[in-house]
Amino acid sequence: MFCVVESKGKSANLFKVGSKRRRTKVELEESKEEERLRQEGIDTKARQIEELTQRLQQVQQEAESNNAASRILQGFIEGG
Repeated sequence: MFCVVESKGKSANLFKVGSKRRRTKVELEESKEEERLRQEGIDTKARQIEELTQRLQQVQQEAESNNAASRILQGFIEGG
């Protein structure tokens, strides 16, 4: 007579939905470093976008000012 015993060890948990294997300290530190670098990149890009937005607003204001001055000069030339 044979008796089959089914043992559900640690590896059986890996097949469950949403389960993860335990990570070593080195893997956890690498993961944290990767996340930190990713967040730094996001922050840098956000600052660049803000700076470019401010520069665009300055250029648009200068263009409006130049257009107004151009219209004034054109009026002098035509009236002059």
